[in-house]
Amino acid sequence: MRKPRRHWRTTVAVQERARELRQEMTPAERVLWRHLRSHRLGGPHFRRRHPIDRFIVDFCCVEHRLVVEVDGPIHKGRVEHDRHRTECLGRPNYRVIRFTNQDVLRGLPTVLSSIAASCGQEAPSLPPFRGGGGAPEARWGGGRTSVYVSPHLDDVVYSCGGRIWDQVRAGERPLVVTVFAGTPARDAPLSPFAQGLHARWGHPDDAAITRQEEDMAALALLGAEALHWPYTDCIYRQTPCDGFPYASEESLWGGIHPSDEELIGELALRLAALPMASSGTLYAPLGLGHHVDHRIVHQAARRSGRRLAYYEDFPYAEEEEELATAVAGRDWQAEVATLSEEALQAKIAAVACYRSQISTFWSGVEEMGERIRTFAECIGGGQPAERYWTTYRRGTPEKTT
Repeated sequence: MRKPRRHWRTTVAVQERARELRQEMTPAERVLWRHLRSHRLGGPHFRRRHPIDRFIVDFCCVEHRLVVEVDGPIHKGRVEHDRHRTECLGRPNYRVIRFTNQDVLRGLPTVLSSIAASCGQEAPSLPPFRGGGGAPEARWGGGRTSVYVSPHLDDVVYSCGGRIWDQVRAGERPLVVTVFAGTPARDAPLSPFAQGLHARWGHPDDAAITRQEEDMAALALLGAEALHWPYTDCIYRQTPCDGFPYASEESLWGGIHPSDEELIGELALRLAALPMASSGTLYAPLGLGHHVDHRIVHQAARRSGRRLAYYEDFPYAEEEEELATAVAGRDWQAEVATLSEEALQAKIAAVACYRSQISTFWSGVEEMGERIRTFAECIGGGQPAERYWTTYRRGTPEKTT
């Protein structure tokens, strides 16, 4: 049996209990730990479930005598207990800062900045991408006024292709960031469901690479720049315990798997760090259709603190009830962006670049073009248009509650 290390006025029993509790972290604690561990905050070394005296704290930086606690709903009735605990921790000169689960899950960038400031550090740098590799956005300069975030390698062009075309013609440099654009490892197993999709797309061996190439061609046609993040589509993701959580058509529209809750906070941090002007707009999906990857990106955008405009996920937006449900009760403003015939034709031509995906929604390119035109003219009252839902007034970001 491993000999327990000595901690400040603690016991072997407390140390053993701390070791057990490291296996019982809440989702919010797991999200925060991913960004505190291995010096990822820029220098300070944090420990999780660290014993001090008779207490076991959530996170601790011994060097800076800092304790970070993440409180769940149970703490609402334990105010006096928590006050006494904080006083006791102050005796060995520890400072205690507290956040709620919702603070972490909905405002991770703010939480990390607060912890970094308590350690005398600058704002935290981004953690490495899952699976390794540096941040590809580093090669882009700042000052972008329009950045579009796409769940998959086609969603933004389907929904926003006309506006992107017009922005480029007006001299802007729109950037399209595709979140789930990664390529599965060559030796990674695929579920039968994913294998079936690859066969349907006509590229059983290199489907992800083919889709990346299609996206580059579509965005080049519109004049936008592309940034592909290395996260993989939900059909490829695996968990140690559950295998493939999205291994059927039905699972794509069901609940977000618990293993992806941590991912939402990580994406929010990355979106907050994108090279944008302070007055720039981040265009994000409304999440129509309820595809899990669309909802993950939607939630991450809401937590990013960015100035947001939501686009209507096409072709799911053709269902009027879907849209009505998504915007009901929201303090959002509809913005109808009228498109020229040239912009509409450019959008249709860009969508046609996604050859492997045409059969997913349409019988062919002709039907695709007709449905895009019909939907656009419906929005514009006879003239082609796209509709966006703004969450800001006078440039202030949406508040997440």
